[in-house]
Amino acid sequence: MASISATTAAIVAAVATAASTATAAYSSVAAGENAKEVADYNAKVAENAARDANERGAIAAAEQRTKARQVIARQNAAMSAGGVDASTGTPLDLQTETAGVGELDALRVVNNAQRQAAGYKAQAGLEQFRGNAARTAGYFGAAGSILGGVGSAGYYGSKMQ
Repeated sequence: MASISATTAAIVAAVATAASTATAAYSSVAAGENAKEVADYNAKVAENAARDANERGAIAAAEQRTKARQVIARQNAAMSAGGVDASTGTPLDLQTETAGVGELDALRVVNNAQRQAAGYKAQAGLEQFRGNAARTAGYFGAAGSILGGVGSAGYYGSKMQ
């Protein structure tokens, strides 16, 4: 069996180290980019959920206002049927109170939806942060692989002398 010279072995080792270094660096960057894409997708999902929460809140608030108007209309009809003038005094106060409570309920619905949306927006921001951190970690991992590879190649290069 033929033996290879120390110089040839050092060259082969240096080439293998360079290839391994390039592969490790590429893999590190690719992993960071993939994690960033996943985080970006998750952030978009959270942003869509926030938008949906606000839209559902607006719809529910409009429904609550409609219900309040319907109650006021029934009150007005009942008072009118009883011969009571609903445009002054206690009957008017009752309708005003009902309108105020209805609007307060509608605003409470909107506020709850906005708080839920704010939670989703915070989640989206966190996902974006995670994605950026993963991308940065990928680049630092690649840099570490390259620096380690350069050090190993230098070691093998010194063996050729």
